Amino acid sequence: MNRYLLFVFLFGGVLHLQGQSLLTPNLQRIDRWQAYIDSLDGKRDGIVEMSVPQQTQAATTLYLTRIDQIERSILASDKGILLQKQLLWELGTWLQGIDSKNYHLFTVYQPRIDLIRKTLTERNDARLREQLCSNLPAALEIIPFFAIRNVALDVLNTAAQREPSLLLKHFSAFDHLRFTPDVLDNVARHAPLTLAYYLGSDNPVSRSVQMAASKPNIANLIRVQKQAGSGSKAYILMDDIIHNGMSLSRAESITRNRDSLFSYLIHLRSRTQILASYNVRDELRYLALLKVRTLNDLHEAPDSKRFESIRRPEMNAAALYFTMVYGEAEMYTSSFLGIYKVFLERLDTMTPMQFFTSVGLEGYPTFLRLCAMYNTIGTFLSRSPEWEIDLIFRSLCTEIRLSGEPLQRAVDLVDIYGELDHEQYRDILKRSLAEESRLSLADPTRSMLFMQIGQLLGTIPATPEVDTLKAHFEGIDPDLLFQKGEHVQQHFFYDDTDGRLSFYSFMSVFPSSHWRRRDFANYVMLESLHGRKVKIYANRPDKEIVGQKELAGIFSTTGHYPDVVVHRGHSYYVDATIEYLTPATQLVLLGSCGGYTQVSNVLNLSPDAQLITTKQVGMRVINNAMVLKLAEQMRTGSYSSWNEFWPQLSAQFASKPEIRENFKEYIKPGDNLSVLLIRMYRQAVMR
Repeated sequence: MNRYLLFVFLFGGVLHLQGQSLLTPNLQRIDRWQAYIDSLDGKRDGIVEMSVPQQTQAATTLYLTRIDQIERSILASDKGILLQKQLLWELGTWLQGIDSKNYHLFTVYQPRIDLIRKTLTERNDARLREQLCSNLPAALEIIPFFAIRNVALDVLNTAAQREPSLLLKHFSAFDHLRFTPDVLDNVARHAPLTLAYYLGSDNPVSRSVQMAASKPNIANLIRVQKQAGSGSKAYILMDDIIHNGMSLSRAESITRNRDSLFSYLIHLRSRTQILASYNVRDELRYLALLKVRTLNDLHEAPDSKRFESIRRPEMNAAALYFTMVYGEAEMYTSSFLGIYKVFLERLDTMTPMQFFTSVGLEGYPTFLRLCAMYNTIGTFLSRSPEWEIDLIFRSLCTEIRLSGEPLQRAVDLVDIYGELDHEQYRDILKRSLAEESRLSLADPTRSMLFMQIGQLLGTIPATPEVDTLKAHFEGIDPDLLFQKGEHVQQHFFYDDTDGRLSFYSFMSVFPSSHWRRRDFANYVMLESLHGRKVKIYANRPDKEIVGQKELAGIFSTTGHYPDVVVHRGHSYYVDATIEYLTPATQLVLLGSCGGYTQVSNVLNLSPDAQLITTKQVGMRVINNAMVLKLAEQMRTGSYSSWNEFWPQLSAQFASKPEIRENFKEYIKPGDNLSVLLIRMYRQAVMR
């Protein structure tokens, strides 16, 4: 017996040692890539040096400490040698993509590393699901790490509904899982047009779809694809094709005419649980943006001509509503107000809640946020009796508790609250928040989000952490604005009439007594002549692409990325500006605020950045005065808090009432509730 036990012990030890030896090559591979990243700053010393100490500490922690912790978590897990080997290989492959051109963008990689760590350490499935679904793009980058967790199917099905294109791009990471056919069937339900694209050729997605042909939604998709091909837009109308017997020829006829398609999709959108819901929403957004661009292009025309298209009979209240909701990304203030005026006329005697119900409650949080942004929410809600306002606000709070995108709905709510100038409305909303907060107690993540909203809105006492965060936004530490002894700004201009006018007016406000202008082929640099060293780079509008790329190369070479980034263009250019943000960016002047998506994208790349935005389209004269005052403070070292800066700037417009009133629409960093809430939530969820 004893000899048998000794044999088992020794044999087991041999197997264990053999298993560990299987992991050694992958561990060594990770160590080599960590050493490579460590050496990118010119020294291999266990420190990944960045421009300022805070960034150095964050990058070093991420690339060295966190990776080591993940290695230990994998080795300590009970997942078996083969799975440990796979996860270590995946970790090394991820590190392999980091080099001298991108290692400074450590904030891009941090969400992925944080989520990998959570998949290995978080034992509560509900919390892990919330963490993964709160950042689906990052979650889809690390599928192998959560593929064996119970939440995997739920997370991938959520992505099938919200991010089907991105999900299919990562298909190879989950094509071997037993529930892959179910995920593909979910994509076929919500985004058949997206999935049909893959069926026109031989590829892994197409082969897997054919193997899952017995699944109901995939069966419908294959049947339509055999008749329509993969290039047809008829899939958008899948709900009527499958449920109401619409012929393919009829569906294709509707999709070929933009106006008829827009009207038809609005009618379709009012139903609940429709097939192709993602594609319907995506197409509505595209068609609405086309209508908004037409109105924007006519901004100098008389209203009778400019808004002629939206006064057509087919543009009923629902059509106008969805134009505003889905066209928000490129909406001029005057365009919104013009559409809103006709919308109220077409709304006739319907109350707000009656109308929201008639469109299946689709998009109403976004619409209320837009009304808040454009100062029309008071007049809109005045059409409702008090009990209906209570119902609307209660529905907003319920969205936070029950929807799949709680943070986005919460951001809508705090933006709406910030613009309610009727104390009675605020009291109603606070009451709804308190009631929904009590109902969320069983869900720790949602309950925490309600608590954070209450702390921001002052309905419950703030914690010391919240007070510290608010204090952070009172101003910017000057040390963070002068990396390597100088301050660098980058201003983004774009090639249209407004961009060219903005560029030349911007250049004219810097006095030659304090600033030297240096002209280059694709960009211009302003350099301080006296005081502290300040450099301001701006691409020429007619060289927007090549100029911005050339400046990116300069910053990469010097290792000093912009401390301040200024977007000087319409909101539809803002994504191009955001792509160039880095962890070094401490302040972003974004122009008109696009709500959750833009703020979230900024904080993904520059998590410590403060934002200055405006609820409406910015004025050239205000933007110029603001950037000059900021630059002069950098040059002279006369820093002030935002609470001092704002009235000083406002005083410059004292004799110009129109400009002074427009400046009131600018939001200083500490008043941007969206930024505060997103930061609070992300920090708490990942703790």
